[in-house]
Amino acid sequence: MDRASQSVMYGLWIVCLVGMATAIGIFSGWEANGWMGAATGGVVGYGSGALVSQAPSLFFDLLFALLSD
Repeated sequence: MDRASQSVMYGLWIVCLVGMATAIGIFSGWEANGWMGAATGGVVGYGSGALVSQAPSLFFDLLFALLSD
């Protein structure tokens, strides 16, 4: 793969993972505590998504551990 397509794929990976983590945080916070829970869950989801998106191997390790239980 050339450098440009590799950068595009990595950018898509980051956007998708951060968006997914933020959405999960918002929806779970909304169900638990309403608006404040949604805001807090969104911030926590955004931060955790940003951290995990920087290390794809960490994401897949966590996913495998979650699915193997």
